[in-house]
Amino acid sequence: MRRFVMIIAFVLMCGAFAGCKDKASKETTATANTYTSETEITSQGTEEQGTEAQTEEATEEQGTEAQTEEATEEQGIAKQTEEAPEAHGTEEQSSIDYTGKATLTYIGHAGVKIVSKSGTVIYIDPAYQYKDDDYADAADAICVTHGHDDHIPGDFVVQKPDCQIITYKEALHDGVYETYQIGDITIEAVKSGGNGNHKEEECVGYIVTVDGVVIYHAGDTSKNDWMLDFATKQIDYAMFPIDGTYNMGPTEATEAAGLVGAKNNIPIHEFDDVMSGKKKSDKFNPEGKLVLEYGETIVIAE
Repeated sequence: MRRFVMIIAFVLMCGAFAGCKDKASKETTATANTYTSETEITSQGTEEQGTEAQTEEATEEQGTEAQTEEATEEQGIAKQTEEAPEAHGTEEQSSIDYTGKATLTYIGHAGVKIVSKSGTVIYIDPAYQYKDDDYADAADAICVTHGHDDHIPGDFVVQKPDCQIITYKEALHDGVYETYQIGDITIEAVKSGGNGNHKEEECVGYIVTVDGVVIYHAGDTSKNDWMLDFATKQIDYAMFPIDGTYNMGPTEATEAAGLVGAKNNIPIHEFDDVMSGKKKSDKFNPEGKLVLEYGETIVIAE
């Protein structure tokens, strides 16, 4: 009987142990599942956070790229603005009232406009038009230094009904250089040419006196000894061709300016050195050098 009781007790104990072991196993499995689930959630959260971070980073990079591109474009625009050549003349000049003032305007190439205080207008070699109002002031006289196309007046030059056209054919007649009085402006034809491309008998220069100011336009020429004769004219403004192809170059023109002895010496008929991107006027270095941009106007008497 006692042995039977012991056997029963042993069986009950085994059953209890098995139940505990099964419960422990289930708890362990549940814990493991919970850990796995949390790990997956954490991992998924990390991945999502990483994705968000990447998205934010990508957005920032895109924003930075956009800002960089925008900045580059702005810099490019600024650079283009800085490097762009100045407009023909200036807005500031176009707003200036020159009424009652004598002016000299460098239209471009060999083209020049001279206006007296009273409003008398003459043009010299107005062959090209660079902007619509280059010749808005109707001409009292048009002077032509010689017969090459880049000096012949264009039909865009506005003329007064009694405008006088003076070409080298009229200005140099039977070996005599003529003088003209146009309103309050005196125009004296003088020697020009004298190189392989321009014969003296087919060219003239002009010395213009306006409101006490003396202006010399050399026409197409090279340095010649007869330029010494002009030194007695006490010239205020002298203009010399410096292209070095059809006429003298800037160095020779500097020497010619020394012969004439004007107070201000202006390079014209330039033909920039396109290959080097340099201006030939950089090598024109007389005393009183004065470089005028196309369309620039200066007051010469008030």
